[in-house]
Amino acid sequence: MDHELKTNKNSKRIFIGSDHAGFELKEKLIDYLVGLGFEVSDQGAFEYDKQDDYPDFISKVARKVSENPKKSLGIILGGSGQGEAIVANRFENVRAVVYYGGNIEIIKLSREHNDANILSLGARFVDEEEAKSFLKIWLETEFSGEERHKRRIEKIDKLGEFDKWNGIKKNINFSDKKPFFKERDIFYIKNGKNVGFEQDGKGENFARPVLVFKKFNNDIFWGIPLSKTKKTGKYYFQFSFANDFISNALLSQMRLFDAKRLMGKEGVINIEDYESLKTKISQLFVD
Repeated sequence: MDHELKTNKNSKRIFIGSDHAGFELKEKLIDYLVGLGFEVSDQGAFEYDKQDDYPDFISKVARKVSENPKKSLGIILGGSGQGEAIVANRFENVRAVVYYGGNIEIIKLSREHNDANILSLGARFVDEEEAKSFLKIWLETEFSGEERHKRRIEKIDKLGEFDKWNGIKKNINFSDKKPFFKERDIFYIKNGKNVGFEQDGKGENFARPVLVFKKFNNDIFWGIPLSKTKKTGKYYFQFSFANDFISNALLSQMRLFDAKRLMGKEGVINIEDYESLKTKISQLFVD
């Protein structure tokens, strides 16, 4: 069940979860947090089961925090708190830290320097009063906002962007959906997170428009990424489609694509421009 209490609009919602090892302490901490005026959402376990597995509950807390990192915090518990933190840190926007006693400065620095948003407690190493004390200090400590710490956290978050794409790519790979397509079609595709000077896709699916230049079969094709930005030179080809919408084909980025990446169809390049494009690409291999 959820233990919730409405509080002022500046307060963050707290999601809490534990396996059997931290179940008893979790129940006590929920009441403690509600007493402090926090809105608390229990993500389980909801009963003691010695055979349960901590990823089942910790992942729920981490997912909630990941979805709304600016307005939520997480408390997770386990025997040592180590495995729990490992699970939580698999999620984008999550920075989980472990604490089970010792110098209290460590728990303060996790907030001041690292802007940690999930605290993992080792329930077999702390008693109820110690846990409440640690928790209160952690919740009352704010991120310092210093530029050096912001810069480092931003670098950590950028590392996670590639992991986010890996999750999307898994869904694409196991999907059986492949829309019908033909040469000259222009589709939005899930293009992925790129490296260095490559062109990034946009939005949740890292999507961008691509021209189907050469279809080999129903599964793969040569595609040319498109850009709205005006570009000139031998590696670019400008054309219009869909009510004179101007686009530029980025010839240097032409490559093979799997049809599973295809999303919505945007239009078709006219046959005259298509023939001119083929001529220009042929010239690239001669020059």
